[in-house]
Amino acid sequence: MIMYPIKKVGLVIVLISLLGCSTIPTPGRGWTIDDIQGPCVDQVIFHVADEDERVNGLLNGTFDIICDVSQRYSAELAAHESIEVESVLENGYSSIFINCDWYPLNFSAIRKAVALTISKQDICTEIYNTTVRPLDTILPQQHVYSAEGLFESMYHSELNEANALLNDAGFLDVDNDTYRENPLGQPLEIIFAVRNDPVSIKIGECIVSSLEELGLQIILSIREILPWDPTPLIYPYREWQLALDHVSIESDDIRWIAYEFWSEYADEADYNIPKYRSAQFDSWRNQLLKGHSHEEVKEAITAMQRILFDDCPLVPLCQEYTISAYRTDRFTGFKEYDFSEILHRWNLQHIRQKRGDSLSGVLHCGVPYIPDYSQTDTELYNFNDRIFGYYDDMFFDSLLVENAEGGLNPWLCESYTKETHDDDPSVVEGNCRYTFKLLNNVTWNDGTPLTAFDIISTFVQYRNSTRFEYSLAKSISSVYSLDDFTVVVEIATESYLSFKNIIECKILSKAVLEYNNDTGWDNWYPHLGDLPDQLWEASGPFTVEEYLDNEKMTVAKNQEYFRSVDTSRLPYISGVDNITISSGTIHELQWDVQSSKPHSIEIYRNDTLYYTSEGDGSEFMLQINESEECCVMYTAYIIDNEGFCGSHTIHVTVLPHFEMAIHDFFINPISLLFTLVGSSVMIFYGARIIHYKRTKGTHTRGKSEKNNLNELPKTIELSILVLCVTNSNRILRSRILKS
Repeated sequence: MIMYPIKKVGLVIVLISLLGCSTIPTPGRGWTIDDIQGPCVDQVIFHVADEDERVNGLLNGTFDIICDVSQRYSAELAAHESIEVESVLENGYSSIFINCDWYPLNFSAIRKAVALTISKQDICTEIYNTTVRPLDTILPQQHVYSAEGLFESMYHSELNEANALLNDAGFLDVDNDTYRENPLGQPLEIIFAVRNDPVSIKIGECIVSSLEELGLQIILSIREILPWDPTPLIYPYREWQLALDHVSIESDDIRWIAYEFWSEYADEADYNIPKYRSAQFDSWRNQLLKGHSHEEVKEAITAMQRILFDDCPLVPLCQEYTISAYRTDRFTGFKEYDFSEILHRWNLQHIRQKRGDSLSGVLHCGVPYIPDYSQTDTELYNFNDRIFGYYDDMFFDSLLVENAEGGLNPWLCESYTKETHDDDPSVVEGNCRYTFKLLNNVTWNDGTPLTAFDIISTFVQYRNSTRFEYSLAKSISSVYSLDDFTVVVEIATESYLSFKNIIECKILSKAVLEYNNDTGWDNWYPHLGDLPDQLWEASGPFTVEEYLDNEKMTVAKNQEYFRSVDTSRLPYISGVDNITISSGTIHELQWDVQSSKPHSIEIYRNDTLYYTSEGDGSEFMLQINESEECCVMYTAYIIDNEGFCGSHTIHVTVLPHFEMAIHDFFINPISLLFTLVGSSVMIFYGARIIHYKRTKGTHTRGKSEKNNLNELPKTIELSILVLCVTNSNRILRSRILKS
């Protein structure tokens, strides 16, 4: 396996992990940096699980998102009504390397003929069963600088064109043995090296069959180790002429291309594997490495990809897909941006609950086990590094971030300016001075402001660290502040790529920097479970809440995050809480709506979708007709065009028509009058009875008065009956609502 970048100048990109240069994935076209707000969920929990556990967890609702799943689960996941499946291109590809030092493969005609003869599409469909896609360029399709699709495709075999190229170049079948000879008339036998694994062997056999149709004699050499692997048997390269292997692109840094195919490195043991030489390619190298702008760099890298596409020192074949999948029944906001991985920071910031409070909820993610290579001489790549390295942009921010076209946008700063010697003679010739005006509302998660001090401390630590001997930060000639929110960084180069890679480094907290002053940066590979609590200090959208090695990690919303969702932008809906209606009659429910953006309305009767509509006003009314006695909930959701949601529920009590008539009667003013009269009668005559009983035997009363007093209990009983009837309906309804 070839892993780029493999040059010392690019090694920092592989090594830095937390410490800086892993670029924040770019938002997709049609979106701007200002669209990024969040996070919306309270927590994201990463659960480590094997592939079957991740798939089953998504199917049964344990997980909301899973990633890095093989294509064999695609049909099962896609069949679930609440699951969406995304095919994710890997940052690498299978490729044929051609030994350009070997005659006659130093002829571009035969290399191009080889590329034209191979049907990449057939390899994808017949060997990989559509789990890959064809590729023509040396940068993967999803890379921001990839030229894939800009040139004519070589996905399908063009045997006639390939034959014509070889015939014109003098590769003819001189002795009529069905195989071509080289232009000198000598036998042409090409050794094709492949790894000893089933897929590589199948690809090798397929390519051998195609090239034999072209009249080339190919010897398939199945090897346990390819010649450039880090073993004592690395060389000589003349042991093979074609070789099949996998290329892994380990970062967004593209400077490795200027070294991997540079003519001056063709004779170097550790570089330029195809031994490719091209003055035309070299002519663009200086502009790529030293170009002053994104536009200059893009022009150079596109031209260099075109040259490699035409000259074919290597032939990219195909990129593999893995699967990411997510449930759509609880959360929304997935894949709002163009990125290759669903768990990238932009997505995690934007995902929110589908119903109810858009700014709450817990998102469960299933992530794979990562092999622990910490005991080898290679970079640590265990679960700890995968989370704290690959997802480090959840915790730390940079001054600038890359946009969808590969340019840079302010992030921790509101603006920046660039000066060269031509702009200001005080700038050393060949240097660039950048002045950043920091945002004044950025804080660490403990509320402490992020200031110029943090920027300076971070860059000084990067520059002075002996761990990163070849770090681009070494080119920082000075860094200082003009005030608490203005920082100046001077770099000893005018290169745009150098500036880009420096300025995208993560700004670290004072606690992290002081911790490493004690422990040393030379061998610092942070193990999350061992870090002191203060090292969880973060400026990004999330903070680490819990870490259990190779089990799970919980990150929580940074309540102090400067790009938190502006709650004034959220939609709001309100209405009455409870109503009582009569069965079999039409009634109108009404909600008041507040939304600054286009929105839709969804009405649920209990848990079943009842009605949908596009919103176009400050109020919304819905007619209902319930035929039976019941208690039912009507919940209205207002959803704006960004997917944010507000809700309100009206509890409806439905009574039979007759009971509703009595209910309406006894809650009107007449019923209140009856209640008042009945109460007055009870109070008046009750007082007289009490008085009579107290004075009984001490006074002599007339017969008529005694008879009147004998009638009092009947009068009181009648009043009590009136009160009971009047209020029984109220009491009944009250108990129904409480239940």
